[in-house]
Amino acid sequence: MPELGARARVKVDRRGESAAASDLRIEVGQLSKVPRANAQDMLTLAPGVLLTNHGGEGHSAGIFLRGFDAGEGEDLETLLDGVPLNEISNHHGHGYTDTTFILPELVKELRVVEGPFDPMQGDFAVAGTAEYSLGMRSAGSLTRLSYGRFRRTRFVMAYSPESERRNTFAAIALERGDGFGVNRAFSQSHALAQYEAKLNPHTVLRTLLFVSAQRWDSAGVVRADDFQARDLPCDRTRDEQFFCTYDPSQGGNGQRAGLSTLIERSHGRAYTRAQAFAMVRGLRTRENFSGFTLDPRLDGGPQRGDLRDGATDAVTLGAKAVSRRGFDFLGLPHSAEVGLQARHDLVRPRMDRIRRELSVPYLTDFDRSVRQSHLATFARFDAHVHSKVRLSVGGRADAFAFLVVDQNLPGEDRIGERLRRESTDAYGFALSPRGTIAVTLVEGLDWMASAGAGAR
Repeated sequence: MPELGARARVKVDRRGESAAASDLRIEVGQLSKVPRANAQDMLTLAPGVLLTNHGGEGHSAGIFLRGFDAGEGEDLETLLDGVPLNEISNHHGHGYTDTTFILPELVKELRVVEGPFDPMQGDFAVAGTAEYSLGMRSAGSLTRLSYGRFRRTRFVMAYSPESERRNTFAAIALERGDGFGVNRAFSQSHALAQYEAKLNPHTVLRTLLFVSAQRWDSAGVVRADDFQARDLPCDRTRDEQFFCTYDPSQGGNGQRAGLSTLIERSHGRAYTRAQAFAMVRGLRTRENFSGFTLDPRLDGGPQRGDLRDGATDAVTLGAKAVSRRGFDFLGLPHSAEVGLQARHDLVRPRMDRIRRELSVPYLTDFDRSVRQSHLATFARFDAHVHSKVRLSVGGRADAFAFLVVDQNLPGEDRIGERLRRESTDAYGFALSPRGTIAVTLVEGLDWMASAGAGAR
């Protein structure tokens, strides 16, 4: 438990049997006093995590985990108290993950598994998994109002009743700002509420509801030679040119609403958890990374532009269940765990090109509807083969079924007229073995080696 400064401490706790040496449970604790723009910034509490963001305040950050480029969520499974946040199809990128709606003030614990070593880790867990757990750290109300550079204003109000458990709360956050340069303003609002009830000494019921809306501007990128020649459409000073933009219509907006109900039972060395969740999501982005130079027009007409207007609408339904039981054999402790997961997604991603004059669409890059059903089962067995040697073996089997309808095909082919839509389906399995061996060298010092395969 290393100290950070005079009062702040970070506690890294590996509860029960860790899936790997890189299986970390980080209690936020006093580090909650460190200002963070959103919950995604909290990933940097785990070692080896680097975040980059090219798209603005409401845009998901690019994630690098131990040098592994996980994209904007493509290879990092991300969960909110068990609810999967990775999007199975998105116009901006496969696995796109937005955690900006999670309030940092409500994150009490963050679990990061750096690598696919726990059989419970599911779709997108190629580089690893990150899971946020929510709760208030004390009863009563929390109110924060902040104002900073570039007129960044943030208001947060949260409340946890004295008579209820700390995982019962309601919170809202409103935020806006002008950004640090041209076309970087943003505004967003988020609301989260959770109720936890203890049904009996061994059983807990928890229901989570969240709603979010946001809008942001993005400057995009500029050519280095235009910046050096001071040819960008801003004042010719170096700073103004550096923060300039070709296209002030870039940016995006997003909405999200979700509901999750979870029941947990823990009695002695037996543990059971079941969860059902539903979520709707809408995302729109407008991005121009070419500076109006890649218009595919071949008839000699004027350049129309390369602003891409993308939108994705998605509905997700799913359920999970896991059961774990511990027992003794030959005087040593062991445990067995089995689980099931099911998820169904309806998604429509599409992308248009926007004409520079009047900002109207002139070309559709793609327009599809995607259905995916995902069923999975996993098992894990932890055995102490010696008082100082633990072996964990397991794996998971994932089945994916897809139906994709392309609604933007040519209306004519070499034979004649045809419909502009076409359906494609696919079905496949992914088998992911995983295992860990842990050896206690001396009291307080273990050697661990893990191996595993992930899938997306």
